[in-house]
Amino acid sequence: MSISQDQHSTSLGSLVELFTLDASSLGGTTYRFTPQLEGTQDIVWKGNTFTPFPIVMDSSKTELGGALPKPTLTASNVDGILLSAILTMGDLVGASVLIERTFEKYLDNGSSPDTSAVLPGEYFIVEQKKLQNKEIISWSLTSILDVNFSKIPKRQALKSEFPGLSATRIRS
Repeated sequence: MSISQDQHSTSLGSLVELFTLDASSLGGTTYRFTPQLEGTQDIVWKGNTFTPFPIVMDSSKTELGGALPKPTLTASNVDGILLSAILTMGDLVGASVLIERTFEKYLDNGSSPDTSAVLPGEYFIVEQKKLQNKEIISWSLTSILDVNFSKIPKRQALKSEFPGLSATRIRS
């Protein structure tokens, strides 16, 4: 059964949410967390270990007006796991956040391991730190399309790669 069929099944297994906070572009490391805390056991997905950790992202749905989502990512600060990264890497501004969802049975140690069975992921960039206290750290995220000074497309369209360009050329 595929993941799209599983979504519509009446006997769904547990949906697992996986957070990847990649600070490698800032000179840091990649952190992998899952908010599933029931067994407090690490989850392995695509060969990567995700540690149970209190982390949540508010809604990232696109609004009717077409505005890009600006969700908030909130993580626990009780253990101080991210504290040194925040202090040494400028509040993690510019780090990327990937949220993937799959069903428990598709995990590496699940009943039907399948790394391609994943719901569409959500990809964001940390825009700013909103709140930090003894209990929580909160960041404002932005869509990859809404990053300052980014252009689409990021590469030049060449006639050799896109033959249709010569047919639509405007002459002055």
